[in-house]
Amino acid sequence: MILGRLLMRLLLVPLGAGFAVGVAVLVTIAAHWNRFAALVAAHPNAGDDWIIALMFYGPPVAFIISVSAMAMMPPASVGVLIS
Repeated sequence: MILGRLLMRLLLVPLGAGFAVGVAVLVTIAAHWNRFAALVAAHPNAGDDWIIALMFYGPPVAFIISVSAMAMMPPASVGVLIS
């Protein structure tokens, strides 16, 4: 009984966190939709410049995001252990 509840908790917490992140992304997209549409309208002929920008800016941004995520892991794990 206790082992089953522990396994269920270990499955539900990451699943809930994943849904929370997904909803946060959707809310952010909805909140900034007008700004995004204006940006797309301002640069209609951008072409393949986004591929070059992604290759140049992608790795540093991924590194910064991963460092931020790792910094938040200890407080998040304490919250999971308390719950």
